Amino acid sequence: MSEPKKINEKIGDFTKQKYRTISDYIEFRDDDPFWMLTYKLMLRFLIIILLILLSPILILGLFIAFIAVA
Repeated sequence: MSEPKKINEKIGDFTKQKYRTISDYIEFRDDDPFWMLTYKLMLRFLIIILLILLSPILILGLFIAFIAVA
């Protein structure tokens, strides 16, 4: 039972690391020019839209996985 927990922790850590990397990249800084701020803002909106679009697929996948187990 501890093996799936370790895999989940690894996936969670990997996801956190990648999200932090992206978040650090699109973080607004004082010395950014205006065009860079607009680029980072557009990138942030695209990431939010992507996460919203992926969430139903993930929920459906989890639902199918629970049905398969039951």
